[in-house]
Amino acid sequence: MITKLLLRKVFFISGVGTHPENIESFELAFRDASIEKFNLVTVNSIMPSKYDIVSREESLK
Repeated sequence: MITKLLLRKVFFISGVGTHPENIESFELAFRDASIEKFNLVTVNSIMPSKYDIVSREESLK
């Protein structure tokens, strides 16, 4: 079953991780960005103009 999630807010972050193993560098980048406790979701790279851009802190409320 495919579920569509309609988002209304978005925030942008970045993180860097380096390690000889790709999966470990990916995890380190998540930790650097402080999002290691969250799940990944597939998103489209096109963001409609009706979205509100918020801070990471606001999005966690």
